[in-house]
Amino acid sequence: MKEFKETEGHQFIKQMLNAFRNGDENLDQFPDSVEKEVVLSRFGKNMQDSEEFTHEQILDFKLKIDNAENEVEKTEILMRILSNCNGITEELREVLLEHKDLLDRIRIINKSFIC
Repeated sequence: MKEFKETEGHQFIKQMLNAFRNGDENLDQFPDSVEKEVVLSRFGKNMQDSEEFTHEQILDFKLKIDNAENEVEKTEILMRILSNCNGITEELREVLLEHKDLLDRIRIINKSFIC
């Protein structure tokens, strides 16, 4: 079995999780980052109730992602989509595939929560 090596990124996420557990529900003490958005989306009040996305919402997601100024904004949008497993249709999957690199980074961060 491959030995797990903790990186600085893992330590940073652990710090955020500890702050979250200690009452910093918005992680205000941390700078905006992809990691912060993943933590907030996964554990924060930002979680959306499951809903099925309409064609118009999917087009809106695509437009917002395409016009996002940075990775943090893109991550916020992607995490809203990913937190809703009922809403992921083939049409939405095509939109997500355009951002495969960022999604891979989010997946890696999510895996670190399991370890």
